[in-house]
Amino acid sequence: RRNVAKIADLKINRAVDIGLQRGTGITIDVEKADPRPLTGKGPDNISANPRRAASDDHSLVGKAWIMGKLSHVFIFRCCCSIGADAMARSSRWHLAPSSVMPSQTPHHKTALSTLALPLAERRRTLSRKDSHRRGRQGIMFGVIEGTGIEIIKPEFADRTLGHAHVERLWTGGRWCEGPAWFAAGRYLVWSDIPNDRMMRFDDTDSSVSVFRQPAQNSNGNSLDRSGRLVTCEHLTRRVTRTDHDGSVTVLADRVDGRRFNSPNDLVVRSDGSVWFTDPPYGILMDYEGRRADSEIGACHVYRWDPKTCEVTTVATTYVKPNGLAFSPDETILYIADTGRSHDPDGPAHICRHIVSDDGRTLDHGEVFATCTSGLFDGFRLDRDGYLWSSAGDGVHCLNPAGELVGKIHIPETVANVCFGGPKLNRLFITATTSLYAVFVNTNGLSPTR
Repeated sequence: RRNVAKIADLKINRAVDIGLQRGTGITIDVEKADPRPLTGKGPDNISANPRRAASDDHSLVGKAWIMGKLSHVFIFRCCCSIGADAMARSSRWHLAPSSVMPSQTPHHKTALSTLALPLAERRRTLSRKDSHRRGRQGIMFGVIEGTGIEIIKPEFADRTLGHAHVERLWTGGRWCEGPAWFAAGRYLVWSDIPNDRMMRFDDTDSSVSVFRQPAQNSNGNSLDRSGRLVTCEHLTRRVTRTDHDGSVTVLADRVDGRRFNSPNDLVVRSDGSVWFTDPPYGILMDYEGRRADSEIGACHVYRWDPKTCEVTTVATTYVKPNGLAFSPDETILYIADTGRSHDPDGPAHICRHIVSDDGRTLDHGEVFATCTSGLFDGFRLDRDGYLWSSAGDGVHCLNPAGELVGKIHIPETVANVCFGGPKLNRLFITATTSLYAVFVNTNGLSPTR
């Protein structure tokens, strides 16, 4: 340990695991004594030390780990060359000794682990027959335990990036919701509802700070065509707009003279109208708002008109309407119903409604897809009409026909998503206590189109 200063310019301070993520790290093992003379200089350019005894000279095997899976093998000598048998010795370390790393079952085989294997084993790893059902062959998707890409239909492989992995950008919330991307400032705003605050992620330096507190137990957020923040507030039971000077304008807080339950999520159409859902989650308990009785006695979906400032009801058949989003051409409005949250027999689906030609009303609608894990909450569509929705086990991707084509696994219950980044090819994910992100091979719709 004292005589080896560098391994490929990486300083080693101790012969223990030094990784930051669980299941990652570097281990150094003494393999065996080498009886060769301690003179001369080996091909690794490490000078020999003639004062050391042969019995003190060892070949060391270094192993790098990702998600508990061996990803790379390197061999070095303290005082002389590696020797001609280096490759033979390295090839026998492609399996993880249980005494070295914690026992884990990774979601995917990594590209590096494939490169570390002997050629015959490498070919077997890359074969379709032997690949793990949750990943593209021999490609690394993530280093955080519990994350990964599950390709259910081949079309989803074209919408993901083989070398991209899920990142945890921040943690420390209680129930994170409502992400909204501000392209001009390159930052993301989202709600931490129980903590009564809105958070801000700066894409230029990855810093996170409080955007607003108190935030009226804000939930869903979006941008209007002028780039202004529009927010659903549980505590005040209203929809507001934050203008460029920081002032807050109330767009709507009641319909037909009665207060809303607790506006939950919203989307702004290109004509400036604001469409929002109104389930009772903010008045059921004090955790995300304030306990109160419903003045409406039902949960509906509403439209706010930017010219008249009037609120009209556009859908009345929902138990607990939740996330909503328009198709790329705005002819279809998708709305989630999370009625199963308080009724085991309640709905857990997304419905699809045709928007009228004047953009003011909806048809009766039909079920588009039913959630297979937990509930569909917030969601967004990409430019090709694929729907990316929150779910109990991560993010589900549905094609325009409503078929589940793939999943992004997240180790926390996901509440909402949005596309961001300069090219709108980064999917931001709010999941219970944390903010995650992953780059994808598609682009979201501009919130200010």
